[in-house]
Amino acid sequence: NDDILARVLARRSWMSGRFNDVLTLFAQPDLGIRGTNSEILVYRALALLGQGKNDEVKTIIDAFAKREGDFRAAAWGPVLQDLIADPQPTPADRLTTIEKALTEATNDPVLLVFQGDALERLGRLGDARASWEKASTSSLALGWVQPWLKRANLALAQGRPLAAVQAAIPAMRIAPRSMGVFSTYFRSNVALIEAGYGDQVNGDILLSTANRIDDELALSEQTPDIKNFRENILPGRVLLTSRVRGGDQARNTLEKGLNALGELSPEALGELFQIAQRENIDADTILLPRMDKAEGMTPRTGLARASSLFKQGKRDEAIALLRENHDKAPAEQKKSWLRAQAAFAESANLPDAKGNW
Repeated sequence: NDDILARVLARRSWMSGRFNDVLTLFAQPDLGIRGTNSEILVYRALALLGQGKNDEVKTIIDAFAKREGDFRAAAWGPVLQDLIADPQPTPADRLTTIEKALTEATNDPVLLVFQGDALERLGRLGDARASWEKASTSSLALGWVQPWLKRANLALAQGRPLAAVQAAIPAMRIAPRSMGVFSTYFRSNVALIEAGYGDQVNGDILLSTANRIDDELALSEQTPDIKNFRENILPGRVLLTSRVRGGDQARNTLEKGLNALGELSPEALGELFQIAQRENIDADTILLPRMDKAEGMTPRTGLARASSLFKQGKRDEAIALLRENHDKAPAEQKKSWLRAQAAFAESANLPDAKGNW
C-alpha cells in the first residue's frame, strides 16, 4: 500500500545519500500520534541532522515520546536525543543507548551501523565488524553502501586485504561512481597484491582504471574531496606502476603526482616513502624534504632518514640518529621511537630487532 511504498522511498533515499529528497518528499509530516509513519520520521530526522537543524529534530523526538506502543519511536527517540545532545555523550554511553534501542527495533540496519561505530571508538573492533556485517546483510539495507564500506576499511586497516576486497566488491556494485568507494576498492586490491595474491588481481587493468580516473579529475576544480581522493590512490598507483611498468615509470608517476597535488598529508608521504623503499624507487631526494616540512623529525621521518643513510652505507649514522632521538624524546613518544628503531633494525637485518620489538 501507499504507506509501505512511502517508507521504502524514505529509507532508500536516505541510504543512497539523497537527503534533500527525503526532506522534499516528506516536507510537512504529521507529527500526531497516528500521523506520519515513525520510520519516515526517523529518516527525516537523520536528514535534518545532516543540515544541522537540531530544533526540527527535537520536534520529532517530542512526537516520538507521545507514541506509546510504537517500537520504532521508542527505539529512536533516545538515539536521536543523543545525536543532538550538547555536550555529546561518551562512546560508552552512546553504545548503551543504541543497544537498548536494538532491543526495541531488532536488526534495524542503521542502528547496527551506529552500534558498530560506537564499538569502534571503544576499540572493540571485532564486535564493530560483527555489527557492520549484520547491517550489510539486512534485507532493509539493500543498496546501502556504508556497512560494506566500513567493513572494507576496517579489514584494510587490520591488514586483512582479502576480507577488504570481499567487502569492497559489493560496495562498488552499489556505488560504482563514488570516489570514496573506488578509493577503498583500489587500495584493498593493491594491498592484496602486496600480500602476495597478485594472481587474483589484474594489476594492469586496475592501474589503467586508476590512472584514467586521476587524469579526468585533474581537469576538474581541485576541491578538498577530489584532492583527498587523488592523494589516497597515489601510493597504490606508484606501487602498481613499479610492478607493471618498472621503477623509472613509477618515479615519474610519483613526481608528477607530488607536483600536481602540492602538500600531502604526513600519512601519504610516509606511505609513499615506504613503497619507494620496498620497490627500490630512487625517490629520497623528492620525498625526504617534503616529509621534513610536513612533520619535522618524528619517528616516521626519523625512520625514513635512517633508511636513507643506510642505503648510502652510513649504518652507524643511521643507528645513532634513531637512538639519539629516542633518548631525547618526551616519555609519551619513546615507544614510537622504539618501534622506529625496531623497524629499521629488522629491515637492515640487525641483531637487536627482536629486542626492540
